[in-house]
Amino acid sequence: MAQEVNRWLQVVFAEWHKTGQIDLEAVEMLLRTSLHRAGAATLQRLLCMPVAHECAVPCPCGRKAHYHETRRKQVLTMLGPVIFDRAYFVCPDCHAGQSPRDRELDVVGSRGLNPSIENKPLPPLPNLHPNPFTALPLNRINHFRKMP
Repeated sequence: MAQEVNRWLQVVFAEWHKTGQIDLEAVEMLLRTSLHRAGAATLQRLLCMPVAHECAVPCPCGRKAHYHETRRKQVLTMLGPVIFDRAYFVCPDCHAGQSPRDRELDVVGSRGLNPSIENKPLPPLPNLHPNPFTALPLNRINHFRKMP
């Protein structure tokens, strides 16, 4: 995060020294994108922390589903996409599979969306470039002149 903030500041100050102006809208967009990325990375690290799991969990059919493997899941959160691994269980009787972690996080059958964004309309997002440091148009609108 600190490296990204330093890069952000270098780009902003370089443009400011070059043109004497700051594009407030572009700086806000860059900051928003950077903070969302940092938040998604933090959330992903949190979800990737090792979690102990049982050898078997109850199956809806009434039997026990046994640990089968660790599976990866991607979920789109309000901060951006996060990927994490979780235990996956399969019932030897009905062959149904499940991940208790999905239930815990309320992302079962969510099509990869966090419930906080699946059921609510989001405000429109700007067109974000994969690398905002190379796509930063610091000379658009909302210019502020450098004070002498």
